[in-house]
Amino acid sequence: MNKNLTRDVYIREANRLLGQKLFQEAIRKCLRAISLDPHHALAYTIWGIALFGAQDLDKAAIKFSKALQINPSNARAYYNYGGFYYHKGNYEEAAVCFEQAWSMSSNPKYLQFWGLTLLSQGKYDEAYLKFEELNCDDPRAPIPRICRCLIYSCQEKRSEARVLFEQTLAILNPTQTKAQIVHFMEKDLNLTQKKIEVVQDPQQKEYENQKIVALRYYLNKILDIWPE
Repeated sequence: MNKNLTRDVYIREANRLLGQKLFQEAIRKCLRAISLDPHHALAYTIWGIALFGAQDLDKAAIKFSKALQINPSNARAYYNYGGFYYHKGNYEEAAVCFEQAWSMSSNPKYLQFWGLTLLSQGKYDEAYLKFEELNCDDPRAPIPRICRCLIYSCQEKRSEARVLFEQTLAILNPTQTKAQIVHFMEKDLNLTQKKIEVVQDPQQKEYENQKIVALRYYLNKILDIWPE
């Protein structure tokens, strides 16, 4: 078989294994692909994602950096590099990566995480615009609507938050979206709680605390109000 075809088979297998959360197996496939082509950006990107899934974050960042050295237009590498910085609480670098990813590929999740990064920095108006843009593209998308509620709550605009939340309940089908939103919010809540333990800057700690209060409030409301 042609060497490039064999390389591409390994990369496809690695990508499939990622979807199954078989991270070590995916890493082995990436290593085989790179042994055939040491300068293949996608192989390094998938390798980094697998390392990230295996909780080896610093090594994952090295792979994302290598992928971007090879191909500076690699939106997927930028997005996952942004995820690394977001987990580390380095929101400024995360925002740069998510913005770069969004500029290269109009994938809604790139814009969503850019908005979350701005929310975590306390840049509420900028974050709101990102989530509003997402809802303009898809008015029924649940997570951008909930994130706008979070922003209003962090700004103590409770009446605006209540109106938007009631609109969200009226528009969305809870049986289809409840599990998705709860998973998203629980994941972000756990991550934010971990960050607040290591944050030193008082202002940043306050932003994190405001976000935790808002996340808990809406998570509880969703669990109470929306049926299974």
